[in-house]
Amino acid sequence: MIRRSAWASALTAAALLSACSPMAPTYPKERLVESVQELCRTEYGLEAKAAQAGNTFGVLVDIPGILMDLSMMSGSGSQPAPFLIQEDFSDDQLHLQFFSYRPFVKAPKERPYVRQADESEHLKRLRHVFEAIHRVVLSSDSDVEFLVAIVRDSAVSRDLIYITYALDTKLYFAQQFSYTEYGSRRWVDVRVIPEETARQTVGDFLADLRDRRPVTELLRDYVGDIRRFQQLSARILAASEDLGLQAGDLLEGEGTWPVLQTGSDEVQVFVPTEPEGAVLFTVNRLGQERVLTQGAVGALADIRWLPDGTLPEGLRTVWGPAEQWSGKFYLEPVSLKQFLAAQIKDRALSAFEPFPEAEPEPVSKKGTQSKPDAVPPEGKVGWQFWKRPAAPPVEAGEQDVAQFFAETTAKVADIYQVEIPGGLWLFDLKTQTTWQVPGEKLPLYLNRPAPEVQPLR
Repeated sequence: MIRRSAWASALTAAALLSACSPMAPTYPKERLVESVQELCRTEYGLEAKAAQAGNTFGVLVDIPGILMDLSMMSGSGSQPAPFLIQEDFSDDQLHLQFFSYRPFVKAPKERPYVRQADESEHLKRLRHVFEAIHRVVLSSDSDVEFLVAIVRDSAVSRDLIYITYALDTKLYFAQQFSYTEYGSRRWVDVRVIPEETARQTVGDFLADLRDRRPVTELLRDYVGDIRRFQQLSARILAASEDLGLQAGDLLEGEGTWPVLQTGSDEVQVFVPTEPEGAVLFTVNRLGQERVLTQGAVGALADIRWLPDGTLPEGLRTVWGPAEQWSGKFYLEPVSLKQFLAAQIKDRALSAFEPFPEAEPEPVSKKGTQSKPDAVPPEGKVGWQFWKRPAAPPVEAGEQDVAQFFAETTAKVADIYQVEIPGGLWLFDLKTQTTWQVPGEKLPLYLNRPAPEVQPLR
């Protein structure tokens, strides 16, 4: 988790000043998109894309190099989480599945933080992104519930996504809870840029067509949904016959292909063909589990031939002409259930860390003290003490994770006053263990000490 930095106080002051005005809204809700884009451009020198989808307002800004700066600031390096978590909050039940692939321990309450002498240009631009969103949304008459900041690092083809509940932001600025708690109430995610995922998938597919790979191998590598297997097998076979000879020429224009995200996990890639016509590829992003196990990042969901080189009228009405796709910014509404499930997941990923590797024992002289320096500095004592060895870390297990999920679910449901009638269901994929906490018993896990969650027999 990224810890508090020097810009937090400036961020707080800016939002408080904008939120406390008793006058008419500075930024009317009808002009939220234009207002944020204009503020970013005129005051901060940032080219931002903004959009509103129902109860959700979002901004997309490209800051190449930001992920490296944030990694240095947090002191967390690139150490991965010790397990995967899949969350699903539907039908009034919260389902959490987890799989640990390495030993882990409970994380310390306070993580190391590396202070930087000066705020880098990247971090300054990140601060300005948040300032622009808060200045506009918190001083408008909008009923926006969720704020989304997508910070793109095109240098490494990644998006850093911050999602916050607007009321949480207002309460934090009113000093109703700490910054640490505010950080826990955010949903932070990192993804491969969807458009880059789709472009790479189609490029790899055409390269395989050029190299005349067997259709059976193409189906194995590019069909991500078994339900589409029959439909795609015919289309991939047709593509192998129709596009195989010109696949090499098509790849030369890869950098200019119009690409448009049309769903949370769906991207369209428009590939013009010679002498006329085009092919429209629909690409689905794969889940993190598939990326880790298969090494792939995208799968083909559909292939459509466009003989006249234009989109069908229905699609053109919804998506616009392909040549105008580059300026589009996709945003979909965030639901409260989706937000809470992801927040519980993030809290768990921050609460555990990989089992630390053993450090080599220091080589010391006999005794607990070394001899004093031959000429100790004036006013200094030349004695050096060896530290008492720290207690060895204690490995955590699936029961610790289940207990954390039960207590955290109860806490988050209480914060947002959300009922979960169907209760909490937990499943450890590694040990095939199931835990269940009925909805009426969840409040009991707010107590200290909380009852121990019991696995089902």
